[in-house]
Amino acid sequence: MCRPRPGRSEAPAPEPGAIVARLGGAEAAVVRRLMEGPVTADVLAAAADLPGATVLAVLTRLEEEGLVAASFGR
Repeated sequence: MCRPRPGRSEAPAPEPGAIVARLGGAEAAVVRRLMEGPVTADVLAAAADLPGATVLAVLTRLEEEGLVAASFGR
């Protein structure tokens, strides 16, 4: 399952719209779905109409940026 990463108490959380606005198409589609709640990579792929490999690459980039956190594998 993948979920939005919990906010950090040291800094104010950025506005969701600002996050989505700076992302590319695939990243934005994945983030928009994650904003609805935790889901598996398969659900993300179906919801965003993207290949599974693309979703996994997007999730890796988003994890590196600290925007999402994986739980229970992918």
